[in-house]
Amino acid sequence: SSGINAEYGGPNGVRSKEDAKTNPKHDLEISKLRAEEGIAKIPGLKWVVLRSGVVYGPGDRMGYVTSQLVIAAIYSHLGETMRLIWSKDMYINTIHVKDLCRAITHLTTTTTTTAGEVYNVVDEGDTTIDTICRHVASIFRIKHEYLSTLLSMLAAMSLKDMHMKPWSEMCCRDNINNTPLSPFIYSAQLDTLNVRACADKITSTGFTCTRPTITEEGLREVLRECVDLGMFPKVIDL
Repeated sequence: SSGINAEYGGPNGVRSKEDAKTNPKHDLEISKLRAEEGIAKIPGLKWVVLRSGVVYGPGDRMGYVTSQLVIAAIYSHLGETMRLIWSKDMYINTIHVKDLCRAITHLTTTTTTTAGEVYNVVDEGDTTIDTICRHVASIFRIKHEYLSTLLSMLAAMSLKDMHMKPWSEMCCRDNINNTPLSPFIYSAQLDTLNVRACADKITSTGFTCTRPTITEEGLREVLRECVDLGMFPKVIDL
């Protein structure tokens, strides 16, 4: 499984099908595309490639969604409005981890699947940055705002630095000495937003998502697991 947001580069949020031009910008994404190309050259191998959206759900530790939960918790702790450095209308494909697992099983067992094919695996929701930010703001009962393009460029690095200290303080307060969670969002994640993928190909095989859209409860599920495992400070009652 490789990542949709990294591989496609359709203009202005145009829906990208599997045969759309690829446009990976970072080493990790380039390596994923090269892996696809390499697999296709192995003689006699029956293969199927799944290009997934941003995966969220149980087990999410370093994904975009979890980072947004961490950032929202920090602003709740500080009692401040959450400031965001992207346009609220930027698209971000999403898929729940259970639906991704179901898609893998479906494509490897159904008789309608043809070997040597690529499938986009995303949910039905036209998820945007604002979709996710409204959910996390509701969970932590905070306000949020989007900075202008110029302010975003100036604030990008300072915000990252500003987030780390309160996060460390929150973890220390709850005796969390080691956690994989972080407010840091990698540049590769920022550069590959505003991509929309078309999932018509996989739905034509009979596959449907049980989590058709990302919801507030779906994000609470991620948060509860992280709190229960001692990875996330208990900032609010869940």
